[in-house]
Amino acid sequence: MKIIITEEQKGKLFIPRKIDEREEQFNNDIKKFLTSIKDSIVWDYLGSIENNYNYESDYGDPSYYDFNGRYLNLSEVKNVFINEYGKEEGNIKYYDFQSKVDKITEYMESLLEMHGEGEVVYVWNEIKDSGNGHFQFTQQRELKITETIKEISI
Repeated sequence: MKIIITEEQKGKLFIPRKIDEREEQFNNDIKKFLTSIKDSIVWDYLGSIENNYNYESDYGDPSYYDFNGRYLNLSEVKNVFINEYGKEEGNIKYYDFQSKVDKITEYMESLLEMHGEGEVVYVWNEIKDSGNGHFQFTQQRELKITETIKEISI
């Protein structure tokens, strides 16, 4: 049996491979981003950057860690710049560093926002410097589990 489909109907067909292409495109975009930031001054001072967003409390927060996984307040990094370069030049270098950290963080936040609301409760992602120019991107999310215990109709 032959089914004839019009051009208009073709546009409305669901083609599962498109989902695979979007996921592949998403992965390629992240790889391009990691490649673009791998030589950044940021990785001379930070070992990883984490970003998270809790949809239930409407709160998100970036976190920064050194190479040993110890939490860093960016003011600690600022002090390192001032100690290395003096106050004036250290402040200039730190503001350059801070602007690059902000761009990375903004990109990471955009990846959190794509999950939207609904069943997603919490999303977390991390970019980690694994050393020797290797970087790892990890993203996790927690979903709200909805379970019907009883349903009675009369």
